[in-house]
Amino acid sequence: MLYLFCGIVFIIGLIAIKTEKKVFNPLTLFCIMWSSILFSSTLQLYSLYKGDDRTYRLMMIGIATFIIGYYLARLLIGNKRLVIGKKRKSVIEYSLNYQLLYILLIISLLFYLKDLITVFSRLVTGGSLADIQVLVQGTDNLHNRSGIENAIRLLIINPFGWAIIPILAVDIWMGRKDKKLLLLTGILMISRILTTGGRAAFLNFAIYFIVVFFFTGQSKRQRISDTVKNNVKKNKKIFRVMMVLSVVLLGYMTYSRAGEGALKTIYFDFAMEPYLCGVWMDVVNSKSIVGYGMISLSGFIFPVLYLVKNLLRFPTMPTYYQELFDLTLSLDTEWKWVGARVYANAYVSAFWFLYSDFRMIGIIVGMLIYGFISRLVYNNTKMMANQKNVCIYALYYIGVFYTFVRFQFTSTEYAMAIIFVALLAYRKKTIYLPEETHVQ
Repeated sequence: MLYLFCGIVFIIGLIAIKTEKKVFNPLTLFCIMWSSILFSSTLQLYSLYKGDDRTYRLMMIGIATFIIGYYLARLLIGNKRLVIGKKRKSVIEYSLNYQLLYILLIISLLFYLKDLITVFSRLVTGGSLADIQVLVQGTDNLHNRSGIENAIRLLIINPFGWAIIPILAVDIWMGRKDKKLLLLTGILMISRILTTGGRAAFLNFAIYFIVVFFFTGQSKRQRISDTVKNNVKKNKKIFRVMMVLSVVLLGYMTYSRAGEGALKTIYFDFAMEPYLCGVWMDVVNSKSIVGYGMISLSGFIFPVLYLVKNLLRFPTMPTYYQELFDLTLSLDTEWKWVGARVYANAYVSAFWFLYSDFRMIGIIVGMLIYGFISRLVYNNTKMMANQKNVCIYALYYIGVFYTFVRFQFTSTEYAMAIIFVALLAYRKKTIYLPEETHVQ
């Protein structure tokens, strides 16, 4: 039954390439990735433990409801944006707020400079990036920071670090290819890699770079300038070269962390989710924890509570929310055995967060809504492929990709990065056309 389900979901992902007109649509990514994860987990290579039947059943339900939600949006909305009534047609253009980005980049680099000093002191004494990552994810206070510094990082630096990478990718393919933006963002990415010991910043950029490239064609609703299209044609060779370099660099970074066990590490990254998710489901069941949406949407909730707590000088967060928040933190700090002499953290998948909020109903309703919204975001970008929409879609796409780790809206950095791109990163210019009554 599981193998049949994986085969059907994989085929749906392939069909979506044709029906959605682009390879990098959320349905194709979700279906191909999750059918591969479920299948790979059953192989039990490198002594990987197999998840229980309950977990596989819940994951299959979640995958199915995501697909249903996606096609429900396609059925109800189709390829149209519904606007009823008397409305003036307009063309909306967006341009980057470069001055704001320069200021935030410089401020961010100053904050990372302090961390780099700490990291270099570890590296010169024989440490590695893998050691740095373990320390950052553990309970050790590697980077000694004050309360004010932590607040600035939480609300500004870290979300901006997430937002600036897709912004740069969009600027390269659809903007003015600003050299200062490229240089400062490049330094920031390297700083993040060194201070966290992880490859996420570079991996994210590689994905953004590819996704944005495939949205630089002509939109059905809005014609992208001939300059942009000519630039895309001229840069196809550069695109191929950069993709090869990206694969080589990612391979090297993976090998530098895992050595000869790199293939084993990659296998566990995309196969241990059913077992690890089941282990942590048992934890929330044993503690009778129900999040009521506060776990899955913590990325939006935590900054609000954090500000209220500090502005009104409350001594602590609300007790129940603090318990939920500590539980999600423990996903990164507590390591569980996932195979013989192999232990891991974090990779519980998006399904665990939805399960922790409302059990099976959380998975069904949550993935149904997530699939529905995925189609809306994708369609809006496909119909109006301006810089802002493409940047938001790139962020959303990476969120779908990371469902094998977590439900990304539980991350404050990610949630606030989307808000930053939507409200602050771009300047809007509306060009009004002759007025008429229409339904589009």
